[in-house]
Amino acid sequence: TEAAGVAGVGDRATRTTPSDVVAVVDDERLIRKTTARFLQRAGIPHILFSDGQELLSALLGRASGSRASLRSASDSAMFGVILLDIVMRGSNGVHVCSKLRAAGITTPVYAMTANADPASCEVYREAGFDGVLAKPFSSAELRQAVAEGKQLGRRRQHPTTLTP
Repeated sequence: TEAAGVAGVGDRATRTTPSDVVAVVDDERLIRKTTARFLQRAGIPHILFSDGQELLSALLGRASGSRASLRSASDSAMFGVILLDIVMRGSNGVHVCSKLRAAGITTPVYAMTANADPASCEVYREAGFDGVLAKPFSSAELRQAVAEGKQLGRRRQHPTTLTP
């Protein structure tokens, strides 16, 4: 887990809440650095993970004693949005997302991938992804995906009930 970009998370002076934080999961250091730079310039707090297993450990608490084990699995508001690479050396993003959904994690998850053809996108949606951020992506595309994800997360946390 790389702590870059998380300064101020939970700091009352900045009023950042966990649901403001974007988790970026990618095994390629350059992608993590570039994404972190885009998020930092946009003022979006974030935390970087180099593998899907690190994210699972953070959210599901499987890494006891690890810095990455931040909260319990029942707290799906640990992050506002998760940006998850699909093809990683240590884990598969589709498998990681499926595990998150099976554990009841409802945080919006976006696939970060160069494999953004319609058939692949359908596989991602079936695994529980909420959207796709096609690589290479611009800063504007990243900000749009994060904004959409946060909006979706707010709707999930506060669903509107319709009365007859």
